Amino acid sequence: MTQKKAKNQKIKIKESDLQNAVLSLLKLKGVFHYRNNSGAFKRDGHFYSFGTKGSPDIICVIGGRFVGLEIKGTDGKQSEDQKKFQKELEKAGGIYVLLRSQRDIDEKLGLSVYHKLIRETKGTKEKKAPTLGEIRDLYNSVY
Repeated sequence: MTQKKAKNQKIKIKESDLQNAVLSLLKLKGVFHYRNNSGAFKRDGHFYSFGTKGSPDIICVIGGRFVGLEIKGTDGKQSEDQKKFQKELEKAGGIYVLLRSQRDIDEKLGLSVYHKLIRETKGTKEKKAPTLGEIRDLYNSVY
């Protein structure tokens, strides 16, 4: 079955599909990561919350740096809590990446995170991040 889109119509991407693709890519590449669950619920008259409000969907460590990956579907918007968390994380020296599409995975994970880390670790004995070519080869072998 072929998926067609009408002229000027965007293909909708579900957040869960994009998140699964990112998790698979990180696992295949051997990047330390975990799915960061947070939320709240009410049960038996008590309110329970878990996780940090506004924290990203996926947490990973690349080149010794904390990297938060926030995944949004086609129509998804960052909440005010997520924007606040992003600002605080970046202020503390972490990296926050907002991913909305397969192209974002290529461009933002490839350039924004990995290339920033390559520049920052240049001339040190730290493990170097993969090149964009290595990321594309890996990505093509998965998808």
